[in-house]
Amino acid sequence: MKQLKDLRKKRLRQLRDRKERYKEKMQQQHHLQHLSKKQRLNNQSGMEESDDESKYEQHSRFQPQRRCKHPKGGRKYLYFQKPKNRKQLGRLAMHKPRETKDTARHLLSDLEYVQQQTNIRIDPIGQIYAITDLDVIAHGAEEIKKKKENDYVLKQNNIEVINLDDHEIASGVEFVKGIALNLRSDSKEMKSLMKRFPASLRKELARYVLDEGISSANRDNDDGKRVYIGFGRRQRTSTSFQGQKMPTFNSVHLKKMSLRLRDGLATVLSAGQQCLHSFFENSGEEIEEDEIRTNYVRDMWRSALPTANIDWNTLEFVDINIRSKGELLRHCDYLNDYRKYHNGCVVFSYSIAIKNKQYRVVLVMTSRKSLGAAFDQLHKQANH
Repeated sequence: MKQLKDLRKKRLRQLRDRKERYKEKMQQQHHLQHLSKKQRLNNQSGMEESDDESKYEQHSRFQPQRRCKHPKGGRKYLYFQKPKNRKQLGRLAMHKPRETKDTARHLLSDLEYVQQQTNIRIDPIGQIYAITDLDVIAHGAEEIKKKKENDYVLKQNNIEVINLDDHEIASGVEFVKGIALNLRSDSKEMKSLMKRFPASLRKELARYVLDEGISSANRDNDDGKRVYIGFGRRQRTSTSFQGQKMPTFNSVHLKKMSLRLRDGLATVLSAGQQCLHSFFENSGEEIEEDEIRTNYVRDMWRSALPTANIDWNTLEFVDINIRSKGELLRHCDYLNDYRKYHNGCVVFSYSIAIKNKQYRVVLVMTSRKSLGAAFDQLHKQANH
């Protein structure tokens, strides 16, 4: 019975894919009819390319974001506010009630506690960036048209403003030591990743999260959906490792995905760890490895992704979310890990059109505090 349901779902998705491909083809033909002869010839030659990535770039020219005035970014930018004191976060402090936190969701809230703000333009095609300490760094997204005014207010309050696109160290690569690393869609690394995780897989992942994800409508008043993969919390049914109960590894969604999509996600995770390692190494941070923990993490991913090449061992949790509207309001995250090197976060995001609707898909990859606590207890028992 279950096999029949799965087969029916698969056939429905295939039918939906055919309809959407036909609709996209008709839209492109409609655009071509209104273009000049020269533009028409250029677009037709572009459509003849067989590479998935060139097809994606061809289609992206008709997306609203591509007509923005900012060639290096979309209509919004991300901001990250470093506090003057880690223990003084104003109304966003962890012990504050939700009602109090909701009064500090604007970029210009609690400026007396802010020392520095870093701005990263959102690339309308896709990007991958790494940053650390998001448990104490207030962050969110704001419209580009408000950036000049916001930056002026910040500087008037003696807050240093760092625009990451002013620190381009290579084509498409932006880096500020100890603060953030951003790889735009025109960087060599992102172009390589987009070819290995092509438009067809990006769209398949987006559709999967829309179909199987849980609603995040209670977060930031959006229409988003999200799925979680990786280590969660310790439960009664959790497996033991060397006599110590470990957090449950959630691989339900991986089992539901197609084999090709699973291998594609493994490619993204591998690129994410490389980005995170590059960020810490270029910042001069000392890397503290827990060999037992990293081997355990690698083995768990290998059991969940048996056909993939697993070459990462510090990314333990993935939050995949999709949204077409809503705002990323100012907030702080939970602590990822007690270890300094592992309290980093790497984010891969891209835009995709589904049923004439534009979505942003975001993969947040981190380590997991619950796993760190379990291994702390394991090491204590071993020492005694």
